[in-house]
Amino acid sequence: MSGPDMGQAPRRRGGGRAGRRAARAAPAGSAPYLVRRLPPVDILDDESLVLIERNAETILSEVGIAFQDFPEALELWRAAGADIDGELVRFPPGLCRRIVQD
Repeated sequence: MSGPDMGQAPRRRGGGRAGRRAARAAPAGSAPYLVRRLPPVDILDDESLVLIERNAETILSEVGIAFQDFPEALELWRAAGADIDGELVRFPPGLCRRIVQD
């Protein structure tokens, strides 16, 4: 019971070296460019955005942010005009806006 295809692995036909070279040389297809056709949606009106900014300023000035084990950041914030108390940084109103706009 030993035929020509008994006990032998089937031969692969991958093209060998020439096939690999051809695959590398083939031009790669590019993804199609997506075009947005929907108009932008304003989720919040200007009044709501102002309210969010005002509340963020209140949190930053009254609660602050703790920069633990980061003395370099504390010095940078001190130089920028923030109030430093240990590792806690409190930002005077308007400071973050000025930094972002610069």
